[in-house]
Amino acid sequence: MTEEIRKQIELIRSRFLELHQEMTTLRERVGLIEDENNRLRSLNKEKELRIGELENNQELLSARIEEYEQMSLHVQTQLPNESDRAIDHLVREIDFCIQQLKSSHE
Repeated sequence: MTEEIRKQIELIRSRFLELHQEMTTLRERVGLIEDENNRLRSLNKEKELRIGELENNQELLSARIEEYEQMSLHVQTQLPNESDRAIDHLVREIDFCIQQLKSSHE
């Protein structure tokens, strides 16, 4: 082999080793990126599940609020009637007491 051919072979070998090292480094980086991507996907799934749970809780709470509002409205419409009945009862008791006083003074 001539000296020129040896130099060319050595250059090719050197370049091959450089490319091989670069490829090894890139494979390692790709592996790290894939690991990070998998971690982020898993975290994203957890967050989506949590969002679903929170949305369900929000729906339940909204339904309860609506129930309480309906109950409150129902109670508010009944209160005047109950209040009227209580007043009527007190008026009857007062009338009874007045009648008893009148009877005791006669």
